[in-house]
Amino acid sequence: MSAVLSRTKRKQGILHALLPGARVDKNTNKILVHTGTSNEIIKFNVGGSIFETYKSTLSAVPKSPLSSDKFLSKHFRESHRDYFFDRDPAIFHCVLNYFRTGELHLPTSVCGPVVRSELEFWGVDEVDIEECCWSRYATWATTLQDLRKLEEDRKNNLQLGEYPEKDNSSCFREVRRKAWRFFAQPSSSLPAKIYCCTSLSVIFLNIFSFCANTHEAFQVKEISYLDSSVTPVNSTQSVDAVEHSHPVLRYIDVACLVFFSVELLLRFLVSPQKLRFITLPMSIIEFLALLPDLIDNAMLLSPYAKGPTLLWIIDFMKLLRVFRIFRLMRHIPGLWILFYTLKASIKDLLLLLLFVCVGMLISSSLIYFAERVEQKELFSSIPKCFWWSVVTMTTVGYGDMFPKTNWGYLIGTATGISGVLMIGFTVPVLVNNFVLYYNHTTSTISREEERKRLAGDKKSGRFHDFCKIVH
Repeated sequence: MSAVLSRTKRKQGILHALLPGARVDKNTNKILVHTGTSNEIIKFNVGGSIFETYKSTLSAVPKSPLSSDKFLSKHFRESHRDYFFDRDPAIFHCVLNYFRTGELHLPTSVCGPVVRSELEFWGVDEVDIEECCWSRYATWATTLQDLRKLEEDRKNNLQLGEYPEKDNSSCFREVRRKAWRFFAQPSSSLPAKIYCCTSLSVIFLNIFSFCANTHEAFQVKEISYLDSSVTPVNSTQSVDAVEHSHPVLRYIDVACLVFFSVELLLRFLVSPQKLRFITLPMSIIEFLALLPDLIDNAMLLSPYAKGPTLLWIIDFMKLLRVFRIFRLMRHIPGLWILFYTLKASIKDLLLLLLFVCVGMLISSSLIYFAERVEQKELFSSIPKCFWWSVVTMTTVGYGDMFPKTNWGYLIGTATGISGVLMIGFTVPVLVNNFVLYYNHTTSTISREEERKRLAGDKKSGRFHDFCKIVH
């Protein structure tokens, strides 16, 4: 293949030397020569850079506007005897070389969107870009689309924007606007920063209470006698000890529930778009996290709260309190970017899962036939060997299943090495995506804050100018 390409390049070089503009078509392998035979030299001034070429060279790409005399006449300057274009000279240099050689190469210093707009202006298709430059150009275009999608999702999932400014807004509207800015923008003022720190502290306190409820150090024993109508006389009377969570944890849960409920209600009342606020993923997550606590406290007042089935359902619903950790996304951008990276890299994750499944199936089959005689109970079936394969490929190695035969050692070694390679191929993609999204989001947030600061300075400047005029 490389020999064929080198012969094609050599043939093309000979053609360029004999007849400028002649080239070999990459698809049909035919020699293409444009009909123009004029040796007239024309001069282009593109963005201040001077280019000269034969007029016959411009007819190498008939679909380009440069091959049209009508188009060129619009940009002709009689005083300078040249054609002036206020465009990027670096891209025009590549386009002109494409006219000469039939190969379109791109500079490394120009961004992809600029290349696309320039190629569209000069009438050159992006599919004509050579393979050595296409991967870099495609990466530029893909990165731009990903970053735009990131900004769109970030604003749709975490933000509702500002209140539209009005000249004659009511006092109530101004209060709502300032209150919404207080809740939505922690960096807008000192009280907003204090509220943000308080909200974070309550979140961590609630998470601590959720975990401490299950630890024996925070359990208290309540002794109850089986026959409550009889006062115990001696210690031999039958008693029943029931463990409950410490009352302090109960008070913490109630206080956190009140704080989160009031906060969610106030944010809903002052939100600029109430319907959209309800449908935001973050609002739904916050409500689901509050739901088990609301039901639990409501059931305490109900006479049917002692039913075992109902108590089991309430305990199961308490798992929804784990969603409260997602409230940190509103205050810590890196946490939201982590989940967005996993969502945006779903194809890479599926590819990793496919690699693991293929490796798991192959290695579990091999280890089963290698160890089924020596360790019949542990490696009793191929599905049971799936566990050993996954643990070995991920280099966890719990030690509950391990080979003892020589063939088993060989298969285990190959499984571990293949697992490291498979994970090493895919994990860098996730890391690169996270770094790209994190850097872009942090820079975007800082740029938005700077714009708001400059807008506030302009408003205050106009106010001072107005005061001077009044005085």
